[in-house]
Amino acid sequence: TKEKFIFPKTPFHSMSSKKESSTKEKLTRRQALSTAGKVALSAVIAGVIAGVGGYYAGAQAAPVKTVTTEKTVEKTVTAPGAATTVTAPGAATTVTKTVTKTKTVTTSAAVTTPTVDWKPWADEIRRKYGGTKINCAMAATVATEALEKLVPEFTSATGIEPVFDTISDVYLEDKILAAPDKYDVLMVDFFWIPTFVAKEIVVDLTPWLEDPKKTPEWFDYEDIHPSYRESCKFKDFIATIPIAGESRVITYRKDLMEKYGQEYPKNLEELYELASFFNQKEPDLCGWVQRQNPPLALSGFMEHALFEIGDGFWDPRTYEILINTPDSVKALEYYVSMCDLGPPGHESMGWEEAASTFMAGYAALGSHTTAVAPWLEDPEKSKVAGKIEYRAPPPGPKGWYCAVAGWSLGLSAKASEEKREAAWAFITWMTSKLKAKDYILNGGVVTRLSNFADPELNAKYPYFKGIKQCLDGAKNLIDMAKAGYKTTWIPQEPLFGDIYGRVTPIIGMAVAHQLSPEEACNKAAEEIERIFREAGKI
Repeated sequence: TKEKFIFPKTPFHSMSSKKESSTKEKLTRRQALSTAGKVALSAVIAGVIAGVGGYYAGAQAAPVKTVTTEKTVEKTVTAPGAATTVTAPGAATTVTKTVTKTKTVTTSAAVTTPTVDWKPWADEIRRKYGGTKINCAMAATVATEALEKLVPEFTSATGIEPVFDTISDVYLEDKILAAPDKYDVLMVDFFWIPTFVAKEIVVDLTPWLEDPKKTPEWFDYEDIHPSYRESCKFKDFIATIPIAGESRVITYRKDLMEKYGQEYPKNLEELYELASFFNQKEPDLCGWVQRQNPPLALSGFMEHALFEIGDGFWDPRTYEILINTPDSVKALEYYVSMCDLGPPGHESMGWEEAASTFMAGYAALGSHTTAVAPWLEDPEKSKVAGKIEYRAPPPGPKGWYCAVAGWSLGLSAKASEEKREAAWAFITWMTSKLKAKDYILNGGVVTRLSNFADPELNAKYPYFKGIKQCLDGAKNLIDMAKAGYKTTWIPQEPLFGDIYGRVTPIIGMAVAHQLSPEEACNKAAEEIERIFREAGKI
């Protein structure tokens, strides 16, 4: 008999460093996924706690109205830098906002190019690099398919001919590392960035972005969501430009919530209680579904437990192992308890199986990569299309931290100067604010603030609000990491790929009840410590 999970009531505890035996199993992350300037700590924590208010505000935001005719509309927004004061979760809350009025022009056009003067830039690129062929190492994803649709227009404008070498994401990293001089443009998983920087596979894009002749104003780097921008850096090294970011969003069956008069959870404890309420409430209905098979188990644990309840992987200042502190053990207990509310065989589910279960109507709640949201809303595939509410994971005892991952484009450090210039022109065009809406409407993935605020796109893609909310939560963890007190969701550590491969099967054993959460955390800590010792980190 499985004991009911008791949610920890005390948000902060002392740290410990238990160490036990290790496991020799190892999987690379991409093999796993193939089934589919410092500030004071008090100030950072205050910012993160204030960020919890972003969860509540985003969850209560009014739906975006569809605009079908060309007209000027007024939209109320929170002014940048508005004062926001929110106390810790569960305490009395006071929020103060400064509101301004802005004017937004929306049109009913399916694909529109903003009226900016891009032609002089394109003419100059054509004069210098017209006829140049650039080789692009690309992953077989929907993002790549959307980019391919924009290639003819880019080539017509600049004369540059991109040649895509599109292969399975499982093999792309190894292929790039084996022959980096073969490519000019590299499609890079966020997880690979620390390794690619350490091995000098990509160039620092800072001077390219700062040169107005190379990067015109209509590119607008600051328009990219800050969680994506920061995730494509290694410390101060800008390694890549995001093209297909993702997070992990909680999906709720709106029809069931209304039928049973349930409220949306304000914290992780309430999330667990809600999933428990729905579990077996109706025939064949489980309370929760999430990818959690052994190769993916660590990602699941990281999504809304390891940082919000636990202490993360390690202290980036000292390399003290934190994955087996008492709170981190509690975090794994929570994750396993949520997984137990899934359907039979849940411990072997990948992201496709989890999404299919939700689409078939067999789960009331779920945690999914935001990349599958179009599937969930496809009425030809999903029985619950149009019945889903998308929200970020709610806060935990230690704050509101969400996941951030995805794909990006970088310049090969092995390319010639001429090829690199042409390659940057390609990246500039494809990832720019100028072409962002066209890219999305061709099947691409949203990464820019302007697109998140676009009424037409919000009406067409009802999950945009939830994705934006997740990314706002992810920024909290990034801010803590920049101050040196936590790792980012994907730790900026070149050894993390090895760590992920060693730890994920251990977490999978906990999900399958082959190890207790405490045993699994201790084994994970030993593996991480061994890797750090072999590398001379400790």
